[in-house]
Amino acid sequence: MELSASSLASGSIQARDEELSVDPEITETESSAAAHKVVNEYLLERCNVFKELSETRRRGWENPKGDEYWEKRRHTADNPDPKIQQIFFEMTKRIGAEMQRSTKAFKMQSPGLDNPDILDMGSAPGGFLTAAMDANPRSDVIALSLPPSHGGYEVLAPEHPRLSVKLVDVTMMAADFGVLDIPSEHPDALQFHPKQLKDGQKFGIVICGGSVVRNHQVATYRQGRESCRLIMAQVVLGLERLISGGTMILLLHKPEAWPTVKILYTFSKFASVKLFKPKSAHGSRSSFYMVATNVQNQQEDAMVALAKWKKIWHECTFGTQEECREAFHEDDLDVHRVLAEFGPDLIRMSKRVWSIQTSNLSKAPFMSGTRVWKAGK
Repeated sequence: MELSASSLASGSIQARDEELSVDPEITETESSAAAHKVVNEYLLERCNVFKELSETRRRGWENPKGDEYWEKRRHTADNPDPKIQQIFFEMTKRIGAEMQRSTKAFKMQSPGLDNPDILDMGSAPGGFLTAAMDANPRSDVIALSLPPSHGGYEVLAPEHPRLSVKLVDVTMMAADFGVLDIPSEHPDALQFHPKQLKDGQKFGIVICGGSVVRNHQVATYRQGRESCRLIMAQVVLGLERLISGGTMILLLHKPEAWPTVKILYTFSKFASVKLFKPKSAHGSRSSFYMVATNVQNQQEDAMVALAKWKKIWHECTFGTQEECREAFHEDDLDVHRVLAEFGPDLIRMSKRVWSIQTSNLSKAPFMSGTRVWKAGK
């Protein structure tokens, strides 16, 4: 679970802390902004828990002390000494254990899938990796993590004969996406990795916990695309390599954000979806985890989604900014139809996420002395 670093560039304190699942340069169009407004209005009208979070965020935006608070936290995350790295590792272990207690995410729930192989992408510092191995002591595990030399974090999970750690940039695993002919003029022509996963290798549990890190120096063309490339790389590799009926865990941000709503809605068509937000850490942030169990990745809806997400990764890696944007919005979903079908489920599964963030934001140091607004249940 790479420590996150991507953030919005707007002036508000809370916005600077919030992390998008995909980059605004690619996702923010007139139509997407309108869709976000529709979702926001839908939730404010129907969910008091979301209304309370919105008010709490507004109060945070108005307090400039929040800037200092988040800046200090970002500095610590970007420059962890060995002691801080160990603290981060222990924290992610607690989150992993809490997730297991709450969702049973690391134990296969489909018959005949005992001791599944596990793929963990963005695995540093290794807390989720440890939780998954504790729940499946006889499983083989592959952990992919950005090398520390490229700005990644150390994987602190204990060595184990069933654990293979590969220090790679998941977004550059072109060979594993089936892209073997890299244009020689590409800025990263020599940076793409050879194949990392064996042909036909499948996993029962896939953890997609990667998030962009600020210390990762990338080529100019990747700036403004990296969050999109990373999430698409993970979902594509995960779905392609997942055993039918397996489990996929995906780090996301803001259940109410239109790009996130689309991902949750799409997965709900071919999997059983739950949302998990830990109480033990990151409570004031917008981050949460989608836990998709019994994923039927051979269904048509899954195959269509996989093809679209693969195209987005490809265009964000080899195409122009406009080609990235076109791929992301190709055959875009209608927000009114999505909410008609999925809106009640979105509220039901997101209430706990919003409630935890509201509670933690209201207790943040920069919120002291401000009025706490209560909207009820």
